[in-house]
Amino acid sequence: QAFQKWYGPVIGAVRTDAAARLYLANETHPEVWNLSNAWWAAERSMTDQAFACAAKFASEQLATHGLKVFQYHLTHAFSADKEYPVVYHGAETPYVFYDLGAKATAEETALAQQMASYCHRHAAFGTPNGVHPRDGDSDAPAVHWPQFELSAEQRAYLRLDIATAGGVRPVQKPFRMASCAFMGEWLEKELASAEPQLAVAAVVLV
Repeated sequence: QAFQKWYGPVIGAVRTDAAARLYLANETHPEVWNLSNAWWAAERSMTDQAFACAAKFASEQLATHGLKVFQYHLTHAFSADKEYPVVYHGAETPYVFYDLGAKATAEETALAQQMASYCHRHAAFGTPNGVHPRDGDSDAPAVHWPQFELSAEQRAYLRLDIATAGGVRPVQKPFRMASCAFMGEWLEKELASAEPQLAVAAVVLV
């Protein structure tokens, strides 16, 4: 009912029901004693709407205009967060700034080194993969981060995890294809319906 109330008026009842079943039946999640499948379905759908699929939508728009885009997906929940082992919004920040604290495991420290290295290279050279040593990059990363492209075959991203869970590796397929197709359609229709209001706001601001 909550899913229909939020998405149904924009997408339609049939399409919304199908998406709700997708979130309820096809998701895997950590086993946490007081969190139900319904809670996880709600959490995943809101994460997709506000962050994951919205970032994918933004990546597509940026790539359309010729900008270089590199997507990532952090899948490791910090080991010290034992009560709720989830990867929340902003969880990558301590890794990027290499500031995990004393509770980090050796594998988490190694992951932080890799992530911080990618971000340093992106800031310094305009690409997380680094450049030739003659240009000042003496140790390019071992795992190549694929650039996001608009073709269906090249909508790759970098998955970030500790070594025993697969490590840092490129994923050569679109991110969360079914759920992001639904969320992308919803977002496009929401933006289209908001355009007249945005135009009026722009006139007022001018």
